[in-house]
Amino acid sequence: MTNSPNSGRQPENPPTRRRRFLIRAGLLTGGVALIGAIAAGLYVRQFIQEKLAPLIAESLSDTLNRPVNVGGVERISLVGLRLGASALPPLKNDADQVKVEAIEVGFNLLELLWSRDLHFDITLVRPDAFIDQDEDGQWFKTKITTNESNNWIRPQLDEIRVQEGRLALAAAKQLRDETGEIEPRPVPVLTNVEVQNVNGSVTLQDNNQRIRFNVTGNPQTGGEMRLRGDINQATEAKKLTVEGQGLLAPTVNVLVPLPVTFLTGRASGKLEITLGKEEDPLLLNGRVRFRDGAMKIAAVPKTFNRLNGTVLFQDQRITFQDAQGRYGEIPTRVSGGLDTEKGYDISLRVPKVSAATLLKTFDLNSPFAVAGIFGGNVQVSGAIDSPKLTGVATSLEPAKVDQLTFAKANTRFTLTADALTFDSIQATPTSGGGVTGRGVVRLGDRQTVAFNFRGQDLAGDAIAQEYGSAPNFTIGSVAATAQISGTYDNIQTVAQWQAPQATYPARGTVRVAGDWVQFQDTAVLVAGGMVRGNGELRQGVWNAAVQASGIRLNQFSADLRGLLSGTGRLSGSLADSSLAAIRAEGNLRFSEGIALIDQPLNAAVTWLGAPGGSPSGRLRVNSATAPGFSANGFVFAQLEGTPEITNLDLNVRLQDYPVAALPIPTPEQIALRGNADFSGKLTGALDAVNVAGNLRLNQAAVNQVAFESALDGTFQYRANQFTRLDVRGDTDRIAFNLDGANRPVSFYVQQGDTIATGRGQGDRLLADLQNFPLSILNFAPTTAYGLGAIEGQLNGRFDINLANLENPTVLGEVAIARPALGYINADQLTGNFRYVNGIAVLNQGELVRANSRYQLSGSFNAAATQFQGQVTTEQGRIEDILTAFQWFDLSDLSRGINSPTYASAADVQASGVGRPGDRFINQLRRFSEVVALRNQLVAARQDASIIPDLSQLEGGFSGNVEVGFRPKRALRWTLA
Repeated sequence: MTNSPNSGRQPENPPTRRRRFLIRAGLLTGGVALIGAIAAGLYVRQFIQEKLAPLIAESLSDTLNRPVNVGGVERISLVGLRLGASALPPLKNDADQVKVEAIEVGFNLLELLWSRDLHFDITLVRPDAFIDQDEDGQWFKTKITTNESNNWIRPQLDEIRVQEGRLALAAAKQLRDETGEIEPRPVPVLTNVEVQNVNGSVTLQDNNQRIRFNVTGNPQTGGEMRLRGDINQATEAKKLTVEGQGLLAPTVNVLVPLPVTFLTGRASGKLEITLGKEEDPLLLNGRVRFRDGAMKIAAVPKTFNRLNGTVLFQDQRITFQDAQGRYGEIPTRVSGGLDTEKGYDISLRVPKVSAATLLKTFDLNSPFAVAGIFGGNVQVSGAIDSPKLTGVATSLEPAKVDQLTFAKANTRFTLTADALTFDSIQATPTSGGGVTGRGVVRLGDRQTVAFNFRGQDLAGDAIAQEYGSAPNFTIGSVAATAQISGTYDNIQTVAQWQAPQATYPARGTVRVAGDWVQFQDTAVLVAGGMVRGNGELRQGVWNAAVQASGIRLNQFSADLRGLLSGTGRLSGSLADSSLAAIRAEGNLRFSEGIALIDQPLNAAVTWLGAPGGSPSGRLRVNSATAPGFSANGFVFAQLEGTPEITNLDLNVRLQDYPVAALPIPTPEQIALRGNADFSGKLTGALDAVNVAGNLRLNQAAVNQVAFESALDGTFQYRANQFTRLDVRGDTDRIAFNLDGANRPVSFYVQQGDTIATGRGQGDRLLADLQNFPLSILNFAPTTAYGLGAIEGQLNGRFDINLANLENPTVLGEVAIARPALGYINADQLTGNFRYVNGIAVLNQGELVRANSRYQLSGSFNAAATQFQGQVTTEQGRIEDILTAFQWFDLSDLSRGINSPTYASAADVQASGVGRPGDRFINQLRRFSEVVALRNQLVAARQDASIIPDLSQLEGGFSGNVEVGFRPKRALRWTLA
């Protein structure tokens, strides 16, 4: 029921009044509480903004031990606040800095109800950080300090979180070494690393003595990375774990202090780094895989590139597993590893590499072209700061050095930061023998080399062929030593060589420096003599000086004689090594002359080469002199193909040259005497020489027949065409004309009353002789019987067939006045004869001596030394026969027809019987007495002899005598 207001008042119920009271009390309490809450909130906000925010900023500066610029409060809550853009500015000696868009601060104010400590954490919103590495290799120079605040409220930073940050790392370009000196990095590294999308946290524990962090990010160069760490500042213990996938390999060196430097490539893996106090070693554990990487060991000259494989880290040891790549340009398989304390123990196996790649990798400039394929093994050892490479390289197939081919070659070498040392070099040429050597290449700003080589039993002939030379003499086994030294821009080579088994044993020294080559002390034994030479080659131009002595010319040709000596200079260019481009000059001495000159001959010659590209070269004979001889002119040679002399153009003078020495074929019994003077030209090819000039014969004689003291005229010779001579005096003359086959065309010879003339008709020579003394022929066919030469004055006509000069046919009619055969003589001999096939036949011969006449016929074979003949007489005288054979008494018959031996004048000394000082009348009486005594002696001898002397035998006879003779048979004769 409802009571109106005006209704009478009813007393209220007690519960109602209590409820109203409670409501009122509640409203009052709530209002007070609300007012208190509002007041508290306003106070807390004012506290956080005016007290707590600056306190937190101060705490950050104190914790980081450096100024921090904190932005204004942008948002406040009971559990946190947001600060605006803030920064950790760089310091004068520390370029590290951080800029953030905002800082989110989280805390719990309730902690202040029972403690003065206020723990808070911060979140850096999109920070942009720059951290550089100092010269000591440290990245973080900011030291986190302990909380020692004296404020009533002690803020304590527990955790720093990073959200969507950016990090830039700058590696130091210079580092401090162990001695405290600051030097550039031994190997340049990636200097800037930028990491995007950085997220993570840093936790501070144990009053900021222990710092733990876990950060992830994406380097701008690619890949993903995570950094986790635990740092104990009290014990200085540090543990860092780096994980990455597809990171640029140089990033690893920025983050991790490794003894090797990665330059390129990609890396994936996990690596745990443990650091203690400064004296404690760096410990690395983990496994990193590299792809297409490049690695540099500080003291090793070249880079390991194209590296693929796994690197295992075990405390201080780093091991390469299944790694392969290239050292420089050399393909290698890498195994082993290194220990940061013990040093390197890396093995490199080289399966196959070219010589050109080896030289390029080791920066070697060989003075010769080198080709070949090699394999080998290399060991990297030594301390971390001073590694060395030792290895063995062996040829896998024949190698070639310059023009020489080696069947096999190998070397042992050592490479350090200071030098590349070849402890042993061995090579075996395909042609035989061996080469050994050793040497060192000093490295540094001024590289130097020093090598020694020795070659033994090298096949000189095969080596010459490899160089395109085929000498017409044997070189034989060659031994040589060589020293190579100097800097790369001034390498010098000195080689000593000897070829003792060559056709011409030789030795010498060769020096090479750049494009300069010098030949020294070259000595060659040639034909019992010595040829010495020196020369040089510079900028493609060469010259040489040679000296020869004591060379026996007859060892080259039986037509040569005596010794050759001389000096000469030669020059030319490598651009044109032909004879045409060579220049030479020299002086030669032939101790016994050459050709017709048998006296010492001196010649000065100059080789002029071939001007204007002509195929014909010229040798200028400046002078050629010998006693009685001089010449000058030119000798021309064809230089294409096999060089040969093509033409001569010489001026020649002879004086007092012995006629007997001229190359004129004469029978042994013909002795030529006299001297010749000649002045003329010698021209034409060797096989068609032409000679023309003026000739004088002085005191010319044939056997005992002398011509006038001087015969003057001309001489002409044209090979294969004619030979003409015409010299004459006042009465005497010698003239002949021969054809190209040396057959007489005509001749005319006169000496006093002796005249010989003739003319040729094809193969026939028709000749007339007048008053020809047979003694000139000096022909003695019966010397075995003690008979002398044939003599007499010959007149005759002859028909000679010269078709076969070695066996001519002769027909003739002769008349010989005063013919004689040794001591046997007659008054006249006439007859016809023929000479065919070496047999002389006489027909219709008549021999007249005193009052005797004999008809003769017969034949004589000189080759078989046999003759047969027939003598017929109708009017012979015995005394003529006895006188002819000098048979004067019976005892003379015992010697036969042998020449009689008469006593000398000493055997018939006269005894003096006169008295030169007596009166004339007494001398006459003495002479009468001597004559009477002689007559008595003659009469007594005649009375004592039964048979009268042959000298008293006289009378005529007629008859026929046949005579025959053969060797080893007695003389056969028949008298009729």
